[in-house]
Amino acid sequence: MASPILSGALVSGGAQLNWGSNVLAADYELEYSDNAGSTWADLAVGVALSHLDSSLGEGDTRLYRVRARNAVENSAWSNQVSVTWLVFGSPTAAASAATRAHQVTVSFAPISGATGYEVEFSTSNSFSTWYRISSFGGLYALSVTPTSISGMLPDQALGSPAGNRAVFVRARAINASGAGAWGPTTSVLTAPRAPTNGTWSGYTASWTAGAGASRYMLYIGGVFATTVTGTSADLSTYASQLDAGQPLVIYGLRDSDGLESPPLNVGVPS
Repeated sequence: MASPILSGALVSGGAQLNWGSNVLAADYELEYSDNAGSTWADLAVGVALSHLDSSLGEGDTRLYRVRARNAVENSAWSNQVSVTWLVFGSPTAAASAATRAHQVTVSFAPISGATGYEVEFSTSNSFSTWYRISSFGGLYALSVTPTSISGMLPDQALGSPAGNRAVFVRARAINASGAGAWGPTTSVLTAPRAPTNGTWSGYTASWTAGAGASRYMLYIGGVFATTVTGTSADLSTYASQLDAGQPLVIYGLRDSDGLESPPLNVGVPS
């Protein structure tokens, strides 16, 4: 009687074992070994062609084999299959805020044994509420390379108002058996909020301050013009450019880290 062909894989809940049928078999005997095949013990006997070994624990490695049986004979043992529930460490995430955008980028070194990663973003270091992304896909999927994993989340996904707030980040490794422990929490201060309500009075531009900005960088026609600490500027010096239709665009700048806010397009005097 021919031996079954055995396959096995780590899944959520343990080791999933599957084997092919034999028309001469009355049942099948599945065995396991925790000592690399020195000794074997019965795991299951029956007519089923699969079995989930839920007794496999974190850090365990087991060998499995199966044979077909009937009242007359037993087949030879099948091929042996090894399944390991890997224990893996926790990734230490590094977070950085984008300039001129309300976005946060996270990166960390790969963890041996992981087949994917999950990253949580929150505005609370207790993670009472959070936004999660996964390397398995999604709107803000992680990018995976042999030496690093990174992903970017728009700050707006954490709710309003976006910008100039602490965002807390943590990561964990996952595989078919489940998730590892969360790594240490890190935080980053996102870029300043953009100035708003830009208006003109003659060649004097005014705007409402953006939270977190130390001063404002003014560009006319895409070329840097001046920087001011207040919320208005006399730009009569640049009248010819403005009259030629070159718009005023303002970015808030935070001196402590050099991050700039998203732009406010004030346009040209009417």
